[in-house]
Amino acid sequence: MEDLSFVDQLAEDCGASNATLKIVDTESRVSLISDRLSPYRLLDKCPLLYHAFEHGSQSRLQASIEAPSRVAAIALLRYCYTGNYLPPCACAEDAPILLLLHAQVYKMAEDYHVPELQLLTHGNFSIQVECACSLPLPPQDLLETIRYVYANFSSTQARQQQGLIHTLLNYCISVFLYHQLGESIEFLRVAGQIPEFRQDLCRTNMERNFQDDCK
Repeated sequence: MEDLSFVDQLAEDCGASNATLKIVDTESRVSLISDRLSPYRLLDKCPLLYHAFEHGSQSRLQASIEAPSRVAAIALLRYCYTGNYLPPCACAEDAPILLLLHAQVYKMAEDYHVPELQLLTHGNFSIQVECACSLPLPPQDLLETIRYVYANFSSTQARQQQGLIHTLLNYCISVFLYHQLGESIEFLRVAGQIPEFRQDLCRTNMERNFQDDCK
C-alpha cells in the first residue's frame, strides 16, 4: 500500500519532479512521503493539494499537510498520478477485506474537494462490505473503521448524511448474528465507548424491522 513506484514511472510525463511532501498524522507524527513529486501532476485531480506547495529552501517546492495516515496520503497521490488510489495488489483475489483505508481516503477526498474520489472510495467501501458479509469473520479493521468514521463524522447531520456510516451500520446489523458481534468483547467495548454508534445501531435495527440478512 505504501508503494511509490508510480511516482518514478510517470516522472518523465510530469515536468520537474523534485517537490517534497510531508504529512502530520492524527498522532502528530511527521512523515516524509516523497521528495520526487511533480505538483503539476496534482493540478487536474486535486487543485487544493497542488496549491499547498510553496517554495522552500533552495527554491524547491514543498508542502506539509494533515493526513489520517501515511498510506492514505500515498493513496491520494496515486489517484492524482494514475486515476486509481489502490495499488494493483489490492485488487488480487486473495487480497484481505479491509475498510479503514477507503474511509480515510474518503475523508481526504472530502477535505480536498475531490468528489470523483469520494464516489470511488464509497463504491469500493460498499463492495468490501458486501464481500465481508459472505466471510466467516468480520474485516480485521472493522473496529478501527468504526472509531474512525465516528471520530470524523460525529455530528447528527453528518451521521445521517454520511454514506459510509449508513453502509457500516447496515453491515453490522446484517451480520450481527452470523459474525457473533454481540459476543465480541471488543465490539461491545466500542459500542459502549461511542454512544452515537450504539444509538445508530438501535435506530438502524428498527428501520430494518429487526431483520438479519445473513442466516
